[in-house]
Amino acid sequence: MVQAYKKFHDQGFQVITISIDEVKDKWTDALKQDGMLDFVNLFNGGDLSGLATTLKIVTIPTNYLIDDQGKIIAMNLRGEALTNFLSDRH
Repeated sequence: MVQAYKKFHDQGFQVITISIDEVKDKWTDALKQDGMLDFVNLFNGGDLSGLATTLKIVTIPTNYLIDDQGKIIAMNLRGEALTNFLSDRH
C-alpha cells in the first residue's frame, strides 16, 4: 500500500485507514513503523460491530478502491495486484 501510495498519489490516489484496534498507542506505533503517516488515518477504537456492519467488512484487513465518482471499483487488492490495477487505470 505504501509503495502504491508513493507511486500514484500525485495522480489522485489517496489512502484512508480506519483502525478498530482497542489500544490507540499500538496502532499509532504500527503506522510509524510501516511508514503510513502520510495516509489519512482515523481511529475508531474497538468498534468492529458498527463499522464492520456499515462497510460490510467480514475480514481484517479489508480494502476498497473507490473512484472519483464514489463507486467501488475493486476490493482487497494488495502488492503487485494493486500496483497493476492502478497502472492500468492511469
